[in-house]
Formats: sequence, structure tokens, C-alpha cells
Amino acid sequence: MDLAETRAITGNALIPAGGFCLRNNNWGNAGVDGCSDNDRGTTLPSNNDEMLNPYFDVYYAVNGYPGIYTLERQQDYPMAVLLNESSARYFAFAAVATMSRGNTGDGDNGPCALPAGANIAACDARPGFFSFGDVTNGLANAGTPGTNNVIPWQLVPQPDVTSSGLADPNNPSSGYVVDLTWTGATLYSDQSHRPTGHPQMGPAEAGSADGVGVSDLSARFPLIRSGSKSLHLEIRPTVPRRASSKPSLPR
Repeated sequence: MDLAETRAITGNALIPAGGFCLRNNNWGNAGVDGCSDNDRGTTLPSNNDEMLNPYFDVYYAVNGYPGIYTLERQQDYPMAVLLNESSARYFAFAAVATMSRGNTGDGDNGPCALPAGANIAACDARPGFFSFGDVTNGLANAGTPGTNNVIPWQLVPQPDVTSSGLADPNNPSSGYVVDLTWTGATLYSDQSHRPTGHPQMGPAEAGSADGVGVSDLSARFPLIRSGSKSLHLEIRPTVPRRASSKPSLPR
């Protein structure tokens, strides 16, 4: 992964020292034809379309009828990045959907269609990309005022024992029951909703997410999970004091 010190490559002194940014990273051998551009089945003609979530019917477009609006091609999932550091106490995580194509959401065809519509997304045939600059719920970006796309380090959740005791209070050999809580991690993302009409995805396909936005997937599947592989607990049983057996002497 290509990381760079943000202040050094931008020359912007407003950016705090120690910040990093993701530079251009390509997970495919050429274009987007890699793990990002995954066709979800074989039910659609020209299903492997070499584009990230286009808003037009690719089959019609390759046959001379461009700009026909559809949600059937919304099939490419978001991308996430996870960073950790040497102490294993902190991590950074964020997820974004594919680039915005300016979809109006009104179902209109594009201006390149016949008859022409006004939805520019239906005529956008660019391959597409992912940008973590699209994060909207991060910290304020001093280098780009008005944006909140700084992804902060988070403390790895630490378990806190809220209660413990014998499984059977009357049996010292019954073992202990321990209740643990920990603070959940924050999902930094573009908070995107991208409904899909793909016949092999939700809601047509039971159990699938109803879209390819980050919020669509996180509503169905947890994108951040934490758990303890092992946990050392030292339980010290309380030994009751015995009452004194000394007789009271009169004074």
C-alpha cells in the first residue's frame, strides 16, 4: 500500500505533522478489472462491464443505444482500508463506495440517449475509482476547509469487567461467570446509499444488502468486528473473616 506523509507531499503547513494519505493504489492489473469490479452472476447480458457501478444499460449501449438509465449495474461493493501500528494499541479504518457519478435519482435517461434526458450519470462511461477523500464523518481537514475526511487513529477496544461471580454461589467448583463490555469502534465512511436493481442482489436476493453503498452494507453486515483471542483474568475469591473466639474480660 502506497502511503505518504501528507504535509510533505502537499506542502501545506496547516496539515498536522504525522498525518498520512493513501496515494494512487491499483488493485487490478489494468483499469478496474480486478477484485473491485466483480460481476455478481450471469443473469445480465454483458454483466462483466469493466466499470464501477455505471447507471446505464451496458448491453443497450454496446448495441448503439446509450444513456438508458438502470440500477441493474449497481453491483460493485465498497472498498475499505485498515491500518495498524507496531504497538497494536491503535488502528485506523475507513470505507467508501465507488465514485459518485452525479445520479439525480429520478430515473431519467441521460442526455446522450434518444430521446435525451437530463441525468448525466446515465451517460458516464468512465471506468470509475475509489477515493477516501469522500469520507464525510471524519475529523475536519485543515488542508481542505469544509471537509471532514481525516480518518483518526482509534484505540483498540479494551474489555472492561462489569461483574463476575460463581456460576453457582453455593458451589465453589462451579466456575465463574464474567460479564464484559467494551466501547465499539467508529466506522468512518462516505455514509453512502446506493440502491441496486441487480437481479442477484438485494432486495431481489434474500440475505443480500439492498445496495452497494457503505451504509447499505453496514446495515446488513457489521464492517468492523473486534474480539479477544485470549484474556487473562485474575479472580481472587473473598475469604470471610472469622469472628474472634476470645472471651470478653471484665474490666
